[in-house]
Amino acid sequence: MNKGAYLLGIDIGGTGSKAGVFTLDGKLKGSGYSEYQMTSTVPGQAEHDAEIWWQATIQAIQDAIKYVDVNEILALGIG
Repeated sequence: MNKGAYLLGIDIGGTGSKAGVFTLDGKLKGSGYSEYQMTSTVPGQAEHDAEIWWQATIQAIQDAIKYVDVNEILALGIG
């Protein structure tokens, strides 16, 4: 196994974006979370702004990768 081989997981959820960097054997090396709010212009309906999702996801990833060499990230998963 490569010592510096990592996997990046990204979760874009209903209230925030999360990111985690893991070794190939599953050890967490870094994580990030950025929260966002839903808006509602109609009762019983919720909306999200895709630009806010994007910016929150970027922030979560930046926090997660702070302590690893990004050139050693082999794959990513988005959910």
